[in-house]
Amino acid sequence: MKKTLVGLFTAVAMMFGVIGLSGSAAVAGPYTGTVPTEVKAKPRPAVSTKPAKVKVVVDTAGNAEPTGWVKIVVRRAGKVVSTKTVRYSDVDVYKLGKLAKGKYTVKLKFTPKGAESVYIASKTKFTLKVA
Repeated sequence: MKKTLVGLFTAVAMMFGVIGLSGSAAVAGPYTGTVPTEVKAKPRPAVSTKPAKVKVVVDTAGNAEPTGWVKIVVRRAGKVVSTKTVRYSDVDVYKLGKLAKGKYTVKLKFTPKGAESVYIASKTKFTLKVA
């Protein structure tokens, strides 16, 4: 009887041990700068009479949500029109301000919060047409 109970206890302990070891990507990469991120941007339709907006999502390999800052640089014909740095904590929509009609290049750079963050900085760019 004792051997059966010890065997059952050991089996249950091992099962919970295996489940306890699985986790998100942040747990899988506990060292500084080991979890890759990807900045994704979806511009909203823009018109010159209203502020242009962009939806920003920072994806990771796991289910953890990175926090940090997103630097937004808007250029037209190679010249900087506006620059802003905003705090990122989840899926966010940011206003770019009112822009004149034309074609703009928008660059986004995500910088993780803290020097000891497990996330890697990432960036992207897209073209925005203002009607």
